[in-house]
This record gives sequence, C-alpha cells and structure tokens, in this order.
Amino acid sequence: MEIISQILGGLSAVAAIAAAIIWFKSAQVNTPQEFKVEVLVELIHNSDNVDGSHIFVGGHGTSRELESLGNAMIEQSRLSGRAAIWAGASALLQGGAIVAHLFAR
Repeated sequence: MEIISQILGGLSAVAAIAAAIIWFKSAQVNTPQEFKVEVLVELIHNSDNVDGSHIFVGGHGTSRELESLGNAMIEQSRLSGRAAIWAGASALLQGGAIVAHLFAR
C-alpha cells in the first residue's frame, strides 16, 4: 500500500503542476486595453414639432474591442475550467495517497 501512496502522491503533484500551468496560460490571454464603440442612431424628422426636431427611432452600437474582449473571456473561461479539473484531480489523488498511507500501517 505504501507504493500506491507514493504513486498517487506523485500523480497529485503532476496534476497540480498541470493546473498551475493552465491557469498561468489563462492569465496570459490578451484583452483589449481600451474600447471604441461606434453608435449608429436612427432619427426621423417630425414636422409636427414646432422646432422641427427629430425623434429618436432606434440604433445600435458595434465595437471590435468588445468582440475581442468577449473572445478572450471565452478562452480564459475554457482554460480556467480545465485548470479546475486538474486541481480537483490533484486533490482527489492526494486524498487517495493519504488513505493508502494510512492503510499501509
């Protein structure tokens, strides 16, 4: 049982290192430093208004930087999820190593 404890402990260390590497990669994902938003507004002229003003009908905005941020967040989330799996595996393996060590006595 002692050899099983050592193997599980070693595998736990490997899984912990894998989690750390993946989380580091997640932290290195580039995100935009500033956001430029282009807004297109739709107006119509209302001749009923005394001042001849326009009425807001609608509009929309676009931003390449915002799309880049969204894609970066998706990548960070994907990497963090993988790292969490490796961290969980490390904890389970370490728990197994402790149990195997206790039964080896």
